[in-house]
Amino acid sequence: MKILLLALILVTNIVTSQRIRIPEILVSCYRGSSTEVFFPSSFGMVIDIIRKIERAYPTSIDLRHLSSRIFHDLRVDGIQRSLTAIESDEITAYSVTGFMTVKNRILQQVISNVSGDLRYQEILSHDELCMLHKLISSSVEPYERQNELRDCPWKILNTTTFESTLKAKMPAPFIPNRRFRNNHTIISPNFSRCPIENGVVFNDYGPIHPGIIITSIASGLQPQNIRINDFVSEYREKDPYQNLETMEETDNRQKIGKVISSLSSIDNTYAAGLVGDLAEVVLFQAPIVKHNFTIGFTSMWNDTYFPRLHYLNGSREGFFHLTDSEILSGIDGLFISQQVSAWSSRIQRLRLSQIFDMYYLHQGISIPIIQSSNNNNGNNFKGRPSTANRNNKNDDDEHNKNNEDDFSYTKIEGKKTTFKKAFNYKVLNEELLDIDINYLSRFSISEGINSVCHRQKIIDIIDVDKLKEETYNFIQILEFATQTPIISPPLLKELSESAVDQLMDYARNLISNNVQCSQQPINFQKSPIDLTLIIDGSRTYYENLQLINFVANTIGVSNFGSYISVVHGNNGQFIANRTNNIANLFEQLKNSSFDNPIRLSLKDSLGSIMLQMTNQTIEEKSSGSYMELSKVILVVSQSHSISELDFENAQIILKSSMLQFPDLYFVFLSNDIDTFIEMAAGTGDKRSSVARMLIENAERYSFIHASSTDLSTFKKPLESAFKLIPKRIISPFCRNADEKKSIQLIRDEFEDYATPNVDLFYRISPYYLLGSDEIRVRFQNVGYGDLTICVARHRNMTAKECKSIQDIDNAWFNITQPCNSDQLSDGCQSVYFTVQVDISFIRCTEYSCRFPDDVRFNVRAEGLRCEQNSSNSLFSSAKLNPIIFILILLHFSLLLHF
Repeated sequence: MKILLLALILVTNIVTSQRIRIPEILVSCYRGSSTEVFFPSSFGMVIDIIRKIERAYPTSIDLRHLSSRIFHDLRVDGIQRSLTAIESDEITAYSVTGFMTVKNRILQQVISNVSGDLRYQEILSHDELCMLHKLISSSVEPYERQNELRDCPWKILNTTTFESTLKAKMPAPFIPNRRFRNNHTIISPNFSRCPIENGVVFNDYGPIHPGIIITSIASGLQPQNIRINDFVSEYREKDPYQNLETMEETDNRQKIGKVISSLSSIDNTYAAGLVGDLAEVVLFQAPIVKHNFTIGFTSMWNDTYFPRLHYLNGSREGFFHLTDSEILSGIDGLFISQQVSAWSSRIQRLRLSQIFDMYYLHQGISIPIIQSSNNNNGNNFKGRPSTANRNNKNDDDEHNKNNEDDFSYTKIEGKKTTFKKAFNYKVLNEELLDIDINYLSRFSISEGINSVCHRQKIIDIIDVDKLKEETYNFIQILEFATQTPIISPPLLKELSESAVDQLMDYARNLISNNVQCSQQPINFQKSPIDLTLIIDGSRTYYENLQLINFVANTIGVSNFGSYISVVHGNNGQFIANRTNNIANLFEQLKNSSFDNPIRLSLKDSLGSIMLQMTNQTIEEKSSGSYMELSKVILVVSQSHSISELDFENAQIILKSSMLQFPDLYFVFLSNDIDTFIEMAAGTGDKRSSVARMLIENAERYSFIHASSTDLSTFKKPLESAFKLIPKRIISPFCRNADEKKSIQLIRDEFEDYATPNVDLFYRISPYYLLGSDEIRVRFQNVGYGDLTICVARHRNMTAKECKSIQDIDNAWFNITQPCNSDQLSDGCQSVYFTVQVDISFIRCTEYSCRFPDDVRFNVRAEGLRCEQNSSNSLFSSAKLNPIIFILILLHFSLLLHF
């Protein structure tokens, strides 16, 4: 016992005195311009970066491996700027000094690491690595920054009373934000009236800490009950030769005696979120306020359209231990940690990015079980196919049979299979009593709860007694590892129970006040497009960044969504080239350091875009592409009148673009929309009928009146305009050995994926229908689910023909004489297709799948018109004046079509 006591004293000194350093791979994130706040704090940013890592290790990394490595490698809580240090070539003005540092160090010990390092610096750019680290690492910047009156939201400033400000200036008896060095206390300066909470991302349903969710997933996939002696042994192994410093006088024997007398253990799935934060509340606040804990904070984003800074109400005397975002993340994390094993066992190759995407941004986790009839969460999943529908799938039959026979998939009759350790769970089937319930519960699904929309259900089934027990146990370890006043075990237990009760009351009110999915559907459909945004001089530099982020989120920029480019409206230069990655978009904007436009030149802007689009079109045709996203140009003009010369030049370019790019769409956002309506009206072919011109303009042009630069005034019409734009089915250059021979027809295919509750929309332009006696389009199912395909000649899908395809069936759509003649001017309507998922079998495991319930299918188009590849030298000429170049394109197009 004496030897053990001596070891514990040694470990106590080591734990308390140890200075945690910023990992070498992350030091550059706290130097120079990397400390400036530029990138938006969004889920899209986190998901895109994680997807990039996943794609770099398509076969060698799984959900457990990735979540554990990211947590251990990149999450470092408590990094704060030094109040006195000045950055130089040898000095980094940031260190790990925040109050949450010790708790994070404990989590590093109770959540097992996995072998196999990830080469982050080879996979990610410097900005991507730093953003991922900062968005998963928790910290608070608590002290005055001398810019509060300028930057703090007025709502928060108004809630900060003069009295509370005075209190913040008076040293409290014990403030956890103080730093201890060799028996000397460095008194903290004044607390800010709007401290900044780092490591938080914006979400319509409340701010979230991605780091807490990743930690919860890592713990849920490696659940452990850690006893005190195991915890102590781990610390000894990590730091066997740490030099000791002189300690503040405390009764270490009494503290160690408490630890020895406690034979309890902690569950790492609890410690990962709510319990760890609750322990900080009790341990750091109780010596000052007893039971009057500070739980939750009024908080605000600097801007909901361009969220970069998350401000807290500073009138709390420095108690930043359990914020609203930590409460919401802790509730989500506790539930996810208990469910993730079941999800990963039933969904093959489930990815970390998919959990974030489905749970927070889409329709919820897709579980391959038959949903109960009273489940109204909007998920139309019908269940796995019957045996009759899968007779030709021997391998799948055997796999599914094994799953059905596995006891981990057994549902307890008459009771929802909710997790025992975190949630109230009773065994009603006597046959299950001999089974390890703790193991069984790891594979149990909480029905009807699969997304952020269901927080109310989650909090209603939390086992409060278990939460109190785990909080008390974790407090003992946190007390052992920190320099805090010693609290007797009976009082500590009473305080922990009181903190949990206060948390549950606060959390219920917090959740009831948050926007729920019934008011704002989580499955908002965003049609993927290839957008080029032209910014004008109506906004400041910051407001243009705000607009760009708003548009990028509106169209769903991502690896599985839209592309975006940004053009400087003054000079026509691309300040952000085509990208489908939010991090890369803002990385380009940051590096471009563009000057804010002072006016709008349509001639220069459109001319630059047409040149790039020509080269892109040639590349698409040369590569043999058969399906692409539609090209869209969003023109923002809210400040200056368009000159007559610019009007005429733009009209010429528009007319040329309509002929040269048959799948190009324009959206005009302006306070003078009549000018653009007149401009578009003059782009039609004079020989075209009035009806044809009306159809063409209705399909290709959208006009949004916006007299104000306030994004909320045109948010909905802009979303509606984008939703109507379909994907495009095209034909590449003719496969002809001798280009002098006559044009041939193509017979090839492409594959795509449909998501439940999100209809896919395709269009075949009249340009590809000319000269064809018949086109035939086949939709081939590949066994991922059942689909319904519809075809029509009108964009609103009137007079449509629909066919359903199951298993590996296919459906052919034949359209004879799609055009009346070989001339567009004689009238020829587009062909439209929609694809809808009826049933998904949750079989989509390849990296081309955004979600596990995506349904893959192939499309083959026969009879489409193709053109000869005989004009590469003309199209690739980038040295021509834009207007001359466009006029040449116009001349070439007229020759081609007439």
